[in-house]
Amino acid sequence: MTRKDILKKYGFSWMSNVNLKEELSEQAAAEFEDLIRTLAEHNRGPEPPETGWKKQMYNQFMKGAGR
Repeated sequence: MTRKDILKKYGFSWMSNVNLKEELSEQAAAEFEDLIRTLAEHNRGPEPPETGWKKQMYNQFMKGAGR
C-alpha cells in the first residue's frame, strides 16, 4: 500500500513533489494509516443534530457560512 492509497482512502488529496507512490512496509503503512485516520476523525467535527431547534440553528449557520 502506498501513502497515496491511504490518503485517498480517507478523502485527502495531495499536491506535492513528495513521492507518494512508494510502496510502504506493513508496519510503516499501518503507522501512516493510523496517523491519517486520526487526522480525518479530528477534521470531521461533530455530527449535525437530527431534529429540533438545534438542527434549524445548525442549518442556518451552515447556510450563512456558505457550506
